[in-house]
Amino acid sequence: MLALWRMSEPTESAPAGEEERDYGILIFKIAALTFAGIFGLLLIAWAVLTVGVPSPEKVCEHKMQLALQASQDAASPAVQSMLDRLRDNCVADKRRRIQLRGQLAYWRYASCVLSSETFAQSELC
Repeated sequence: MLALWRMSEPTESAPAGEEERDYGILIFKIAALTFAGIFGLLLIAWAVLTVGVPSPEKVCEHKMQLALQASQDAASPAVQSMLDRLRDNCVADKRRRIQLRGQLAYWRYASCVLSSETFAQSELC
């Protein structure tokens, strides 16, 4: 109580009407936010490194399986040409995506594709 009374009363060094600021609390808040941010970044890095980023081949294979499920007639020439185009361009496209957007963005994308149940859902990722 004594410390609160002293803080609320004007002191000789401070003009009347101004209160002393408690910089200890401000520094503590800044330090807490800094440590929370660092902890969040470390948690994301740990998740990416521990769980790992799915390989482009695995993502492409899943997309091809979804495309086969979506097609009614897997033996039709149109479906085969679509799968050939997908197979040729998919891995190169995924590797380019990793380089342009980074590991974390690709990790989110690959997780979305691998969790999708239809080809249309995987295209929305």
